[in-house]
Amino acid sequence: MGRGATQLPSPPSHSARCGGSSSPETVLRRTQVDAVRFGCAISACGRAGRWEWALCWLGAMGQVGVDPDVVCCGAAVAACGRASDWTRALQLLAEAGRVGGPGTSSVTFGAAIAACERASRWEGALALLQGMSCHRLLPDVINVNSAISACEKGHQAAKALALLQDLSRWRLQPSTTTYNAVLSACEKCQQEGLAAELLQEMRSSTIEPDVISYNAAISACSGFGTWQLALSLFLNSLQRCIAPDVVTFGALGAGFERGRQWRQGCQLLHVMPRSKVEPNDVCFTSVISACGRCLQSDASLQLLRCMLSASVRPNALTYEAASRGFGVAIRSRSSCTGVLEVLEDLRIREARQRLKRVFRPVAMSARCRPASGGVGIVVGFSGTSSSVGRSVGRWRMLPACST
Repeated sequence: MGRGATQLPSPPSHSARCGGSSSPETVLRRTQVDAVRFGCAISACGRAGRWEWALCWLGAMGQVGVDPDVVCCGAAVAACGRASDWTRALQLLAEAGRVGGPGTSSVTFGAAIAACERASRWEGALALLQGMSCHRLLPDVINVNSAISACEKGHQAAKALALLQDLSRWRLQPSTTTYNAVLSACEKCQQEGLAAELLQEMRSSTIEPDVISYNAAISACSGFGTWQLALSLFLNSLQRCIAPDVVTFGALGAGFERGRQWRQGCQLLHVMPRSKVEPNDVCFTSVISACGRCLQSDASLQLLRCMLSASVRPNALTYEAASRGFGVAIRSRSSCTGVLEVLEDLRIREARQRLKRVFRPVAMSARCRPASGGVGIVVGFSGTSSSVGRSVGRWRMLPACST
């Protein structure tokens, strides 16, 4: 074992656990062991993922005449929670509570709630919060946040909102983490109206939303027909000097895709590097899909070409989205010669071979050909001027696409 590594304590022997005969030296060592040392050993086993050893040390405490305290029981429950063994964590909590000792503490209850949160068991987390009231224990904001996160993972937006409203009953102040968990629940349940209201509530209070808050709200508003609301939230985040990340742009691009706003999507790709965020395959695929839905075959092909030149590997969904535009172009011409020429220019086979090697991304600059009656769009990232958008902070509103 190298220097700096934490050496785990060995689990108690079988004779020690069963009360077998021991030498005088062993008895002397037992008299010097207290609950603090056992707590350290249980915590170390839990951090290492050895929940079996943690339970073994907890069971050995009774054999040497040391009563488990709050720290020991909480560490054992937390060890089971880290291993996603929420049933064993609840069983251990119940056993500790029957003896009337540390099992009725808020520390042990908090560890059990965190175990249910990791296992996405929102029913168990809510039951434990109610159980704390039965034992005359008040939860803290960390316990409530864990229960809200469990409801978020279980797609229970109404339950999460109810817990947020119950904070005043417990005389607790919500934090940014609390609101982010409820916003994530609204995102998964597509409750765009509720997400916008919660974000407005944060802005009007002393709780400052962060990029995670806006990402969840924008994702919730990315459904069909609500892309305007998602764009409004994005612009509001820029006004608050909250730097967007790739998740922000990906969520906004998904809204443009569902709303069939291919012009807005192309503008999104253009302003991303100005925010020091490079587009990934998710962002490209969303915009390419929007172009395909709007029968913009030239834009789909050009975006695919830009994607390859930027060393971003297309996935199956990317080619599927681009194929919508390909099919329309082929049906609208007497022959498919034009499409085949574009596919030949892409040199997909050579691009795939290049992507297998690690190399520095090349600067890309390309101008999509406007469709007949359409608008010229710029998707280049070379820093040149653009007719669609000038900077991240100055988003130019384009006319909504009717198709």
